[in-house]
Amino acid sequence: MEKGLISVDRWAEGSEAYFLTHLHSDHTNGLSSAWSHAPLFCSPLTAKLLPFKFPCFDLSLLRVLHAGTTHTLTLTSTVLHVTAIDACHCPGSIMLLFRGDFGCVLYTGDFRWEATCERARRARHVLQDALQNIPALDVVYLDNTYSNPIYDFPPRHVAAQKVIDIISSHPDHDIIIGINTLGKEDLLVEISRALQIKIWVWPERLRSMHLLGFHDIFTTNTSLTRVRAVPQYSFSVETLEELNAMRPTIGIMPSGLPWIKKPLQQNELLSGSFLTSRYKRGKWSADSDVQIFKQNENIGSPEKIHQYMYSVPYSDHSNYEEIENFIKLVQPTSLKGIVSSSSCYIEPMYYFGRLCRVNQQTQQLHEGYKRKESSKGVGAVRSKTSFGGDKVETGRDRGKALKGKFAGVRLSSMNNMRNKPHLWLSLLITCFSFHTSLAALTTISANQSLSGDQTLVSSHGDFELGFFNSGNNSKYYIGMWYKKISTKTYVWVANRDNPVSDKNSAKLTILGGNLVLLDQSQNLVWSTNLSSPSSGSVVVAVLLDSGNLILGNRPNATESDAMWQSFDHPTDTWLPGGKIRLNNKTKKPQYLTSWKNVDDPATGLFSLELDPAGSSAYLILWNKTQQYWSSGAWNGHIFSLVPEMSLNYIYNFTFQSNENESYFTYSLYNSSIISRFVMDVSGQIKQFTWLDNAQQWNLFWSQPRQQCDVYAFCGGFGSCTENSMPYCNCLTGYEPKSQADWNLSDYSGGCVRKTNLQCETPSSSNKDKDRFLPVPNMKLPNQSQSLVAVGADECEATCLSNCSCTAYAYDNSGCSVWNGDLLNLQQLTQDDSSGQTLFLKLAASEFHDPKGNNWTVIGVVAGAVGVIVVLLLVFVFVILRRRRRHVGTGTSVEGSLIAFGYRDLQNATKNFSEKLGGGGFGSVFKGALHDSSVIAVKKLESISQGEKQFRTEVSTIGTVQHVNLVRLRGFCSEGTKKLLVYDYMPNGSLDSKLFQEDRSKVLNWKVRYEIALGTARGLTYLHEKCRDCIIHCDVKPENILLDADFVPKVADFGLAKLVGRDFSRVLTTMRGTRGYLAPEWISGVAITAKADVYSYGMMLFEIVSGRRNSEAPEDGQVRFFPTLAANMMHQGGNVLSLLDPRLEGDADIEEVTRVIKVASWCVQDDEAHRPSMGQVVQILEGFLDVTLPPIPRTLQAFVENHENIVFFTDSSSTQSSQVKSNVSTSSSQAKSNISSNSS
Repeated sequence: MEKGLISVDRWAEGSEAYFLTHLHSDHTNGLSSAWSHAPLFCSPLTAKLLPFKFPCFDLSLLRVLHAGTTHTLTLTSTVLHVTAIDACHCPGSIMLLFRGDFGCVLYTGDFRWEATCERARRARHVLQDALQNIPALDVVYLDNTYSNPIYDFPPRHVAAQKVIDIISSHPDHDIIIGINTLGKEDLLVEISRALQIKIWVWPERLRSMHLLGFHDIFTTNTSLTRVRAVPQYSFSVETLEELNAMRPTIGIMPSGLPWIKKPLQQNELLSGSFLTSRYKRGKWSADSDVQIFKQNENIGSPEKIHQYMYSVPYSDHSNYEEIENFIKLVQPTSLKGIVSSSSCYIEPMYYFGRLCRVNQQTQQLHEGYKRKESSKGVGAVRSKTSFGGDKVETGRDRGKALKGKFAGVRLSSMNNMRNKPHLWLSLLITCFSFHTSLAALTTISANQSLSGDQTLVSSHGDFELGFFNSGNNSKYYIGMWYKKISTKTYVWVANRDNPVSDKNSAKLTILGGNLVLLDQSQNLVWSTNLSSPSSGSVVVAVLLDSGNLILGNRPNATESDAMWQSFDHPTDTWLPGGKIRLNNKTKKPQYLTSWKNVDDPATGLFSLELDPAGSSAYLILWNKTQQYWSSGAWNGHIFSLVPEMSLNYIYNFTFQSNENESYFTYSLYNSSIISRFVMDVSGQIKQFTWLDNAQQWNLFWSQPRQQCDVYAFCGGFGSCTENSMPYCNCLTGYEPKSQADWNLSDYSGGCVRKTNLQCETPSSSNKDKDRFLPVPNMKLPNQSQSLVAVGADECEATCLSNCSCTAYAYDNSGCSVWNGDLLNLQQLTQDDSSGQTLFLKLAASEFHDPKGNNWTVIGVVAGAVGVIVVLLLVFVFVILRRRRRHVGTGTSVEGSLIAFGYRDLQNATKNFSEKLGGGGFGSVFKGALHDSSVIAVKKLESISQGEKQFRTEVSTIGTVQHVNLVRLRGFCSEGTKKLLVYDYMPNGSLDSKLFQEDRSKVLNWKVRYEIALGTARGLTYLHEKCRDCIIHCDVKPENILLDADFVPKVADFGLAKLVGRDFSRVLTTMRGTRGYLAPEWISGVAITAKADVYSYGMMLFEIVSGRRNSEAPEDGQVRFFPTLAANMMHQGGNVLSLLDPRLEGDADIEEVTRVIKVASWCVQDDEAHRPSMGQVVQILEGFLDVTLPPIPRTLQAFVENHENIVFFTDSSSTQSSQVKSNVSTSSSQAKSNISSNSS
């Protein structure tokens, strides 16, 4: 290891394997999202947290080390055995025991094993078991951070009680606790539970807390608590002094720094380190000065080091006594300290930016260290040496690393900061969420105005209002946007159709009891238009944290005080708490209207409204006249044409109606999620959720699902093609009316003719006569006029004689002509049989006919040349054909895969004539190769990858082979044509057998159980047996195929990597998928294999019931089956009553009970509580027992009133995905409830 074959917490190139003990910054210095050197080994919890710290990290490089399990690696010169042991330092921290030809080495990393800690006791047993069969432990790389015996600190639970006592003794103070970016979670949780309060943390810290499972303890709303945990590196005396100028505040620093046991003599300062001692035949020699220090009864007491600040000894590192016990336990031959500093010490005041009030002995300690390492300075006192190398990260380096995240002040600059108060104000703004600035207003009253770059900010800084311009637009608007997210996203615009040209001269102010916008000439541009403004009282504009701008009569006005509110006048965005209403007296709806284009907030063509006819349905209209989508009526729980709402776990819709108005509003079940509905420029209503890890908006839901279902999306004479980018193209002979608008995805202007029509009568000369171009496979436009015509010729002549006629079509239903613009044209795919031919009238010059005798000569010559070329092509074609036939019958050109030609597959599928199914990734067709073997060919759509990358990913998928996985036989990649070739499964997909009505073909229980078990085995192989963990992400009956013997085959794994970024959109918007998606899909955390476990659990319920989870059973009573099953298990009801009634109770009751319990465990809300697929296999095979699980929160919501819910199903899609990851999070709770069967 000294030769650098492996590295621990060191990230320079050259090693064969890398190990990460935990995620503290001094251990990840040099690691980044771009890591690609070699596999990285870490604990399951670190693997879960790592994508949060490094959002774009390639998860396929992660290798998970489970505590207590030995993993074997083959390196170039040795076989390495490594065992992970819980280090009890911070979440996910581990120590590593390495064994090989070199001997045995233990790398502790940072650790704390307290004598009274149960977690440490378990870790000791694991380490003892691992050391039992080892002759000797050669070397221990030891965490000697606080090994000097002159320092001590109490157990962590004792220190936590000291912090609680301080908080309790200051009931009227705000409390600021300094913590790190990771660590001290147990302290904060203990404080919260002891005092029964929530604790504020900054948003990034909140996300990590949620990943650790702490959902109900922490908040980012400062109004909910007086206790705030803030970044340690942004903590100082000066900040507390500033805060106390506003409100009584104390700071608590639970510091991991050492605490001196007794006053020291100068000759004792740097002595006593036992790391110079050697182990000799069973006993340790020790310097005499080590033994002289005894435990001081005052250790653990907090120290008031400033009138506003307490420092409490609290450490995640072991102290001398604990390290001494650890060394006695492992008895190594030699020791090496991880920490390079001789003193391993930093004075607590260092963290506060001051080195004053330090006692003489401690000051001498600093001086002694400075003389030794004067070049590094105080900021480098605590330096960690990386294992296997000499790279050092100092405390100052770590401060720099955190500076970008927390705007923490560099400690070496404290003296300068003290002389620049405005910098301290900046620190206050950044670190303590006082989201105001010198240019920001909290209200606008009669004597105030907003101009230029001034903004109005909500009380907690969630929203901001001010002047903005979009894109290259030189005009300015008053708008509102999210303040706390990185992507500028506008949610409301006041003067969307009346911009101003100069934001510095324009102003937003209160005038005559109204909020008004005045332009540079002080002309009225926009107003709240209160008909009877409040007279004699103060009128104030206030921006609420809900995103609602209101006019009230006091600075702290709420929505109940509002005389006017922006929620009553939405633009394109519907925020939680907002209302989309209908005036029941005037029948005038309130519109949610799209922007004109992505850069222009002016009123667009698409709008959402509540049905004026009173159906309680939402309608989407083009130009407020043509309806093209409806949500269906509201039944009290869901909209009838939005079936996916039956499993809604994001928002809570409410409908209210009275004689004056009807309206819908909604709220979020999880207030930490940022979500919005938008009437998009695409003509679709879309729901977005913000993903903090990726720092981008995620499209969670949209309607209409298909872009080309939006009426007139491409404008006049524009044709929409669903599977092309861009969607819109002009018909032949036409060009965009405004190319600039088209570049901004605004196609509403449509297309115009390149050449005007001649509009001559049929009797005129044929020379310049207008002609018709056949455009095949079109979905014909609306508003046609039917004519009586005898044959196609008469239909054509009729249109030709009418200059306003632009096109005609003729079929069995007769003659149809169109006058004026052709709207809502759609180009269909070749395999869509519903397409018709449209004959488009064009000027004769658009056809480019040959003229003159010269063309005849040229034609003859060209014809002769053409014959020769054709003969050559025929010859080449025959040769290639033979080669391709040879390939088509088994020649492997990509590993074990066959590279097919597109023409071969076209012939094999008879021009793709027999369609088996279709979904988000493309259509599937049946075919046969020359050797008569039957295949299934999937035509992939929206694939943007290059040739090399596509072949690489396909080759990876092709190497994954298992009896319960559909085999990929080959592929085709010719330009934009990307196809995959699979083995054909004669019994189709599971849904076709499970949900069919024919009782004679119903699957018996034995077959169903084997399907459940086989599917679990296939998923286990994907998750745990492949070189890289493959997460399917779309487990459902449609993606479980059955061979001739009903052996299940998991299909469509691996397609997410091929589709790329569009995968999330495809998956979350396709029909029939939403009911199987795990809750974490919208939470912003990295998706792990436990998402497949959730989907598998939902499918298990359907295997038992024989119906969709959201369908009504035969008795007509409407019930959500997972809720019914989970509830009946808890009540001890008749399990066989849950079984598919078509089986008439013919099933093994123990197997049915086992399946329902497994399904209930699989759909737990917290992924950590779900079993792995490997555990599921063991349970179904009978090797593990399973206890009764709790009812998940998402199912509990249906327990009391499931009988009132009407469900609608729509599951015609077939799709899947793959996300590579080695994250295989173990389930501690599941493991504790799944025990080995004693039999």
